[in-house]
Amino acid sequence: MSRLSKSRILTGTQCPKKLYLQVNQPELATEDPDAEFRMEQGHVLGEVARTLFPGGTLIEHDNQLDDAIRETTALLDGEEDVTLYEATFQGDGVLNRADILKRQNGKLIVHEVKSAGKEKNYYLADCAVQYWVMVQAGYQPDQFYLSHVNSDFVYQGDDNYDGLLVHVDITERVLAI
Repeated sequence: MSRLSKSRILTGTQCPKKLYLQVNQPELATEDPDAEFRMEQGHVLGEVARTLFPGGTLIEHDNQLDDAIRETTALLDGEEDVTLYEATFQGDGVLNRADILKRQNGKLIVHEVKSAGKEKNYYLADCAVQYWVMVQAGYQPDQFYLSHVNSDFVYQGDDNYDGLLVHVDITERVLAI
């Protein structure tokens, strides 16, 4: 049986038929080269975003998500400050991975990284599902940020990406949802 993920929940809110087919008839899916390109760009941005939050631990286990959940839990069990990339949670049967999760001075701070140059309305639903899953898993974020690309950023070619992302505190809007 397939897990329910944040992505599938969001797909279902936009197009219930697509969700049904993804789960029950995945062989009918067609490849979308544009979607594949956007996904690859998102992965590249994720790697760059990690450089802006140095010293973290990447939670891998892409094909063994139970291991990713266990590793995330083990790293969050301590009291010390920690930064995790792709922290993995499951709450009420729903799976989620947080792009950047920091525990700083006892507070949990989440950064959801998006490759768009501005905030989009459906990002709030995305972040609200993430927040809900984390709470269900026993981890309540104190702050939730949407980190999107700064369209005025000019890369100087020196591996310095400071200023690439705009960090918007959306905590109150996520809680309202």
